[in-house]
Amino acid sequence: MDNAAPQNPDKFPLLICGNKSDLSDQRAVTREEAEDWCKSNGGLPYYETDSLQGVGLDDLFNKCGSLGLADFKQGGDEDELPTSLSGAAGAIKLDPSKEEEIVEKQQEKKKKKCKC
Repeated sequence: MDNAAPQNPDKFPLLICGNKSDLSDQRAVTREEAEDWCKSNGGLPYYETDSLQGVGLDDLFNKCGSLGLADFKQGGDEDELPTSLSGAAGAIKLDPSKEEEIVEKQQEKKKKKCKC
């Protein structure tokens, strides 16, 4: 939360996600420990995913969307969302005016990887 810097951290919809659930033998934190931590920190929603196999992703993204939609319906403002994750590793800067350009670049990268 410190790195995302939302304007109102108490209202910011936070989800906890444990990724690479298929690598259970390499876990640093058990599912039970993560769930207990989430419960003791305000009952945060916890999801486990395996992005390689697509496990748990639908539930996670659906929950993100429903939280965002609920906030919007309650008069939330998109300006409340952080516009920079500059404190995070592999930092990104979000710029809505360049969204189309970014999408085009991503599609070009996918085409270059295609061997068809």
